[in-house]
Amino acid sequence: MKKLNFLFILLLGFVFLSACTSKYTITFVTYTDEEIEPIVYVKGDDALQIPTPEREGYDFKGWYLDKDFTEEFDKDLITRDLELHAKWEVKTFTVKFMDGTKEISSVTVEYGKDATAPTPPEKEGHEFTGWDKEFKNVKQNLVVYATYEGLTYEVVFMDGDQQIGEKQIVEYGKAATAPEEPTKEGHDFVGWDVDFSNVTEDLVVKAKWEVKTFTVVFLGQFNMFLKEEIVNWNEAATAPEDPVYTGYTFIGWDRDFSKVTENMTVNAQFEIIEYTIEYYDGETKLDLQPATYTVEDTLSFTPYEKEGFLFVGWYEAPDFAGNPVTGYEKGNTGNLKLYAKLLDASVKHTLAYELNGGMWGWTVNEVTAPESGIKNNSNLPVIFMQDFFTYLKDNDLLESDVVAASLRKTTWETFSVLTGDPQANYSKTTSNTAQTNDGYTQFFVDGGSGNSETGEINEIVGGFFGADGYREKYQTLAQHISYMLNKRYTSWNTFWTNVQSETLAGFVMDGYFYGTQGLSGQDASFVALRGVIPTPDKGYRYVDGKLEEYTVDYLLEEMVFGLEIILPIPSREGYFFAGWYDNPEFNGDRIYKVEAGETPAEKYYAKWVAVNE
Repeated sequence: MKKLNFLFILLLGFVFLSACTSKYTITFVTYTDEEIEPIVYVKGDDALQIPTPEREGYDFKGWYLDKDFTEEFDKDLITRDLELHAKWEVKTFTVKFMDGTKEISSVTVEYGKDATAPTPPEKEGHEFTGWDKEFKNVKQNLVVYATYEGLTYEVVFMDGDQQIGEKQIVEYGKAATAPEEPTKEGHDFVGWDVDFSNVTEDLVVKAKWEVKTFTVVFLGQFNMFLKEEIVNWNEAATAPEDPVYTGYTFIGWDRDFSKVTENMTVNAQFEIIEYTIEYYDGETKLDLQPATYTVEDTLSFTPYEKEGFLFVGWYEAPDFAGNPVTGYEKGNTGNLKLYAKLLDASVKHTLAYELNGGMWGWTVNEVTAPESGIKNNSNLPVIFMQDFFTYLKDNDLLESDVVAASLRKTTWETFSVLTGDPQANYSKTTSNTAQTNDGYTQFFVDGGSGNSETGEINEIVGGFFGADGYREKYQTLAQHISYMLNKRYTSWNTFWTNVQSETLAGFVMDGYFYGTQGLSGQDASFVALRGVIPTPDKGYRYVDGKLEEYTVDYLLEEMVFGLEIILPIPSREGYFFAGWYDNPEFNGDRIYKVEAGETPAEKYYAKWVAVNE
């Protein structure tokens, strides 16, 4: 009813207005559910308000005079009734898809439509789990973030087939936590077989082991090195060949090395071999001692006594070939058979000598000033120098290459000159110290043995003091010098040991002969020995704080037939001894000794050569 009244009143107004001025009706087509009432426009009405419609999801773009929207409405066009058509433009929104701060894609989506998501990027160590918000029925601008979940992996630590600790769940790229280092008998833990500091997959981490090794040393007799071997734990070492040592039987090793679990020293074990000694007089076996010995024993054989016979010595051959043996040093081996060489003591020969101006030994007078030497109390220094020169000359040693060229003296005139300290040329070295051993004292001895604490000589081998004839003539002098050498020096003080000791013996002899070594501060025995002069058949030793004489057999004037006799060497000042002859005319060969089984000459004649000839 109200609507009819309204239309009626409107119609009346329209008629009225039409009668008064131009009126037009404007109708609206909204293309929506919204209806807009027509508007009557009176021309000239500046207050005309054209309504603005609304449509969800659209932007109103104006009124048009046609449905094709070709001519846009303008108020000036109202000259007739109009039907206005609403033009709409659908709203659009931007949807951005993001991976953190990085844009993956950006899409424009119409209102109410769904955005289409891009393919999510792969992210190392992560799994794509979706987007952080919906993008269907889009009605606003959106920023959509990709969401990820970090991957996790299983990490298991193993020692062989045995799991160590609990299984670990580790995020991608993170480190697993190593368990406490395992232990294994006989092995060293050296780490794990794979890296687990940046886990990117399921891992089985295995313990790595290195077998322990040990050093096994095999030693032979007297700790002599035989072999060294590196052996794995609990394995066997390989022994060297059974060691062989003269005089011993190898009986095994002192410890087991079949399963080595530590560093080891394995010593060879031996049994010493006992050898027998048999003594014979002809074919008769004698009951003498020692009857056995070992390689570690020093043997000394006792002379065999048999009434009416002279014992010459023990021999290894029943025909007495070779040299007699008085004993053996340590190191000898083998069963021994020794044969006593006996001579009929009733068969003797007299040895007669014609000295032809010579003498036995040298002159001896009381030594009143030992600090000055014995040169004024005896002609021993001269006699010794003559004999030593003769020895060097006879053995072609005066020009030996082992003697420094500056020290070589090839004539008696140059050899016998006394100068400086030492005075005797034969006692000099180029430095006159034992650091250079290049003088003639190198020919004193080749070796020997004795007591290193006292200087007492057991044996002199080779050299001047060990040569036949000179050995017997100067044995007491050699011992005299050896005693003093032992007291004078603390090193190189055993006469028979080496060239240094020979050099020092030369210095001691020079001091004894010529006084070139003082006595101040010296041992009492040294001073006492400087004050006496030995002879070929008499020597001196210092015992219990005093000098003591001892005698030796030097001059043989009677011999048992069958003995080998070295003829003694006499002395004559100013002359060189040229040998013994069996005739006064010195015809034939020079004689040095009486051979075993040889009948001696009725007399031996000494031949002399003046030193100045």
